[in-house]
Amino acid sequence: GVYFAALAEESRAALRGPQQAHWLKRLEADNDNLRAALDAAQGSADGAETALRLTAALVQFWAMRGSVREGRERITADAPASLRAAALHGACFLAYRQGDYAATQVYSEAALRLWDTLDDTVSTLNSRQMLANALLDPGKHEEWKANFTESLAQARALEGDGHHSITCGQAI
Repeated sequence: GVYFAALAEESRAALRGPQQAHWLKRLEADNDNLRAALDAAQGSADGAETALRLTAALVQFWAMRGSVREGRERITADAPASLRAAALHGACFLAYRQGDYAATQVYSEAALRLWDTLDDTVSTLNSRQMLANALLDPGKHEEWKANFTESLAQARALEGDGHHSITCGQAI
């Protein structure tokens, strides 16, 4: 399980870069092994952290391959706060891709609570942007505006610190 968690984590950033096609093929080739590693980790008492590492790292792969339902079903909560927050953000992204805005809101709010305790500005921004997306509903305009305004202020502050092109997908 640890080998496949490391493989998935290595692929996470590469899926957004010029090696995307290579990593998609590699993960597809190992998809049965990744599933088996997740099953084993989720089924063992001490495998929760490995399972969460895998789920957080595979979110982009699942979204690109149309395996959104599988990804959402794999999210667990028995791990350190940083891994739980990453997995919750992943669940919020996958719920959003499915058009489940109520779940997107729930997951992003839960991720935000954890990111706030971890002082992870980029990830906080990404989850806040997903929350703003979930609130694009006529009845939630004021909530959306508040979250969007906060996201914009955080993004501008990060760009001033040398970060470039901060987008909602970067934390995934």
